[in-house]
Amino acid sequence: MRNEITIDFGGFYGSIHEQLIDSAVELICTNEDDDFNQDAYDNFDFKKAFNEYSIEYLSKLSDFIGDDFTKDAPVLKFISLDSPKFYNFSTDKIIAEISEEHEQMINESLKDNDDFVEYVKGRTTPGPGYMSFFTFKEAMSNKEGMLIGYAMEFLCNEYNKEELFCGINEVNVFETIM
Repeated sequence: MRNEITIDFGGFYGSIHEQLIDSAVELICTNEDDDFNQDAYDNFDFKKAFNEYSIEYLSKLSDFIGDDFTKDAPVLKFISLDSPKFYNFSTDKIIAEISEEHEQMINESLKDNDDFVEYVKGRTTPGPGYMSFFTFKEAMSNKEGMLIGYAMEFLCNEYNKEELFCGINEVNVFETIM
């Protein structure tokens, strides 16, 4: 059986992902003489580029998870990109499918990861202006199947930090969005 999950990867508004796509689009819209073509930019299909980027991101994220956190790379199948109408309260999220087997594999492998445990503690601890819907104990016992949400947030943060922010950038944005 497959489960639908929401992957909070950081979205496209004001993020490293937006910067990567903007840089690639600027290259696409610049000719050999270094002249920027505003018409090409205005007609560029950003929605398609965001979807293609999201598909590639899931592929690279799966490889990263398999290499660094689990024994096998999970299969994350792109379903859609959920983009808010306005970015003042939330940002883009990837909707994906994952098998129950791979979901359990990720959850079990992270339960013993000290960084992940601290991450979940931080996300479930109340603070000024923040009240978690679940306690740490409920989250770690996977109440209502919620642990995969925390796991994917944690893994996306790690991937973005280690692969994207450090310039390793396995996602070839230019080729992906072309």
